[in-house]
Amino acid sequence: MNFLRLFVVFSLALSFTGCAYLHSFDSNLPEKVDQWIEEEQYGRALDTLEHVREDNRNYALLMKQKARILSLAAKLEKETIARSRQLVARNEWYNASQLYQEALHKYPDSKALRKAHEDFIEQRQVYLAALETRLLINKGSWLKQNASIYSRVKAAIPHNYRSVDGIRDYESDRQQTTRALVECALTADSADNIDLARQCLLLAERLEPALKQDPRLADTRERIGEAREARLTRYKNRIIDLMAELRQGNSLDNLQRARDRLQSSGQYGSLDDETLELLDNLSKRLQEGINQRMESARYLYSQGKIQQALQIWESLRSIDPGNQQLEAHIDRARRVLEKLKRLQQEGSVISPPGLQN
Repeated sequence: MNFLRLFVVFSLALSFTGCAYLHSFDSNLPEKVDQWIEEEQYGRALDTLEHVREDNRNYALLMKQKARILSLAAKLEKETIARSRQLVARNEWYNASQLYQEALHKYPDSKALRKAHEDFIEQRQVYLAALETRLLINKGSWLKQNASIYSRVKAAIPHNYRSVDGIRDYESDRQQTTRALVECALTADSADNIDLARQCLLLAERLEPALKQDPRLADTRERIGEAREARLTRYKNRIIDLMAELRQGNSLDNLQRARDRLQSSGQYGSLDDETLELLDNLSKRLQEGINQRMESARYLYSQGKIQQALQIWESLRSIDPGNQQLEAHIDRARRVLEKLKRLQQEGSVISPPGLQN
């Protein structure tokens, strides 16, 4: 039995490394190497050439072939890694994986390819974990949205609602998802990902209000509260700085940032009186800035500078997208410019009309 095992081990070794050693003595080795190069079997060719002795009559030719193979292998490494990164950037993970597999089949001993492939696997795991978390949060949100509907079903048949398959499935999903969200919150907290911890915990508590008293989550809840207060303080300071900048001038950048600050306030939930007052002042200052730029454009329009006025009005669209007066100004200016262009092509001269109130 021991002899048989030794024979099997020897046979396997011979089949992998032994073949390369035996090929190194082939009289037609240069032809074989050329064939391997054509097939891009760089690993096989290099393994064989490692065993070539200096007294081989084709030694010089084989070493030239080896240098060429190393150059081609380096090119393969560089192109594979670059192409794989492009595929990953487009979320084409399967294609990137296939590309690495093909390259490693051609050049299995490449340290660069193996390291890049390991990094790719790790990056893919992070990506998949993020998708799984998003699916969990989406499922929790869906369960919360439908809670009132299932409550109505229960109220309609209070004595036998457990016999309804849909309700049983809903309750099972709710319990499992709540546990998963709690685990998500704890894991994210331990990884210092407080935003994710807050999102998962808040959703879990909405699915199961009793969790608000769960002592296991006390530390996580405290860290979430501290992080929220710190973020809110930074948010207030940014508003104060922005208000100071707006007093110096109503640039498009300042107005856009003011709008962004106002929109982002929703992520904090309930706000204290100080923050609400800051937001109210910022909203008023934003509207003043918009009105000021609107009027400057109206003045340019009245002076016949239609294109300059149109540029200002169009720049305000992203800041005040629901402004019907702004849209009316843009539409009128475009029609005037089109008419002026036609008249210019016809050789006529016309003075641009003034802007009506």
